[in-house]
Amino acid sequence: MKTLYTCAKATLIVLLAISFINSAHAQYSDDDAGSGESAFSKDYIIKIISLPDSSEIYLDGKLVGYTPAIIKDKFSFINKSKYELKISKKGFNDKLIYYSSKPDSKFTVVNDNLKRNNSGSDSIPYLRFGFDKMIFDIKDGTKIGEITYRGSIKTYKWESSSVTGTYNFNRVAEDKIEAFGLNVLNRTKLFANELEQKAPDLMIGAELKNISISNVQQRKDSFDCHMEIEWQFFSAKQNKIVGSMLSKGDFRVEKNDDSQFLLSGAFESAIDRMLYSRDFLNIVKNFGRNRFTNNHIGEDVFLKIPKEQIYANNTQMINSVLKSVVTVKAVDELSWGSGFIISDDGYIITNHHVVANEKTMNVVFTSGITLPAEIVAYDQDFDVALLKVKGAGFNPLKLSNSDSATIGEDVIAIGTPKDLKFGQTVSKGIISAKRKLDDHDYLQTDVSINPGNSGGPLVNSKGEVLAIVTLKQNDAEGIGFTIPINVAISKLKIKFK
Repeated sequence: MKTLYTCAKATLIVLLAISFINSAHAQYSDDDAGSGESAFSKDYIIKIISLPDSSEIYLDGKLVGYTPAIIKDKFSFINKSKYELKISKKGFNDKLIYYSSKPDSKFTVVNDNLKRNNSGSDSIPYLRFGFDKMIFDIKDGTKIGEITYRGSIKTYKWESSSVTGTYNFNRVAEDKIEAFGLNVLNRTKLFANELEQKAPDLMIGAELKNISISNVQQRKDSFDCHMEIEWQFFSAKQNKIVGSMLSKGDFRVEKNDDSQFLLSGAFESAIDRMLYSRDFLNIVKNFGRNRFTNNHIGEDVFLKIPKEQIYANNTQMINSVLKSVVTVKAVDELSWGSGFIISDDGYIITNHHVVANEKTMNVVFTSGITLPAEIVAYDQDFDVALLKVKGAGFNPLKLSNSDSATIGEDVIAIGTPKDLKFGQTVSKGIISAKRKLDDHDYLQTDVSINPGNSGGPLVNSKGEVLAIVTLKQNDAEGIGFTIPINVAISKLKIKFK
């Protein structure tokens, strides 16, 4: 199952600070960009550092700047009951922050992030990501900083053994990548069932190239940590590094008691800067385009139109359709999805991302029989694939005209969610909307969708296939997307006679 976001779920640091300034409280240092602003003695100052950079900032619907920015305006919290601050960027979900009356504190921090939604022009292709490891290109004993605390000078030296055991880089990296809206696999798990561990398309590795710790200017009890990380992107199938880039991370603590967070904070900052960079987007998009030799393969396929079935009730219909839904799994059983039979001689439709660039797959029928399947056609861009198993006498599903699908129409989805043991699971819902995302048409549904459902059929009340289950928006329940069957038929060059 694909993960949907816009180009992008994210973790930048959204730092929102609102401070009430008067002539007796002009306490900003130079790097706060508000130092000595006594001319704004009774104004509120909004400081926004929000990834991605150049996000639009709206105050009560008026465009007032682009991130990062210092917004200075006269806020009459007495005369107005509510203020709306919106941070917006194409390809990301808007961030809305509301303020009513006067802020309770002089300094408010909101730790939240713009989240990708994958509907923008910069959409990241569906890929399975994994984080490999963090290594240190710094010799133990290297001086990385000298700070003054309570009148004494302390020298910091790098000792890799003191950080690797106390800070879980893998877990934080996986959380950050997942929060950004990408599909993360091989998450660290003690004695994980190997069938749950699908092979990532792209592995990300990190190498710490430089790190420094210093006092914050004019604040001897506060500290800054700066690090530089080289990120490398490795394709296991191609057995090579397909890209690399450098990002910087910065983090500040306001007192010595919090110094334990310096390293983790700077590392998270570096991940954010990497994920939101144009370099990362280009590497991933280029890899997504080039990992397959061709975007489309397949000649015209001529099939008989399946006979129309008449069912006495909904239960009978579902039990009949179940016989035509299959589990599609890799030969090594490390990844799988769903599919459905469309001809009595063994043609099966599924998603392209289920079969990836494998040459053959195994197909498991409701009877428990497993047959090898050849990939005879696919269209990567539209995420559809056509398989063929040898034999005859299969139970094909009749395909509906998806152009006639109506909002509110009852539908069911059938597939193999989460685990191979849950094959042919049925869930019910409705068609919620018709959408166009990234120039592709989808039928939106509130049917329950989970990993493994991809490629399975979305069926109407007549037992006819309306669409192929494909995407789920992970930051919200009840929002799934399916490829209209008319699109699949066209892209796979299927002709019925």
